[in-house]
Amino acid sequence: MISERVTIGGDGPPLAAEVLRPDAGTPLAGVVVCHPHPMYGGTRESHVVRALGRAIVAERMAALVFDFRGAGESAGESVADHTEWMDAVRALDTLEDALPPGTPLAICGYSFGAWVALHAGSMDPRARRDRRGAGGVAAR
Repeated sequence: MISERVTIGGDGPPLAAEVLRPDAGTPLAGVVVCHPHPMYGGTRESHVVRALGRAIVAERMAALVFDFRGAGESAGESVADHTEWMDAVRALDTLEDALPPGTPLAICGYSFGAWVALHAGSMDPRARRDRRGAGGVAAR
């Protein structure tokens, strides 16, 4: 697996991220992975997020794991409101730019990250176009 550190730009504070790719070949798709709640210690280093990233790459897809604003190595302040889904859309933008044009995109997450992924997937036109934009199970 190849890991490349990237910074997510756009509207909002810079976000720390990594693009994970298969060792060989062009990825079949790209998947953004959203981490658990930042106010409870969630970051892209979560063992579940890392396992999801490895599983995605094992299926010959690319994964982008990132820290929401104010979490892990990302700038800004975590406020646990609408900004997290906007961060996830920015992550989709970054992954889309890192892959060949037309590569299918998806988004998933764990716990709070699943809720954010579902919200971002429902709001982002790429998800509606592909009809597979969000996945995961949100639980409280």
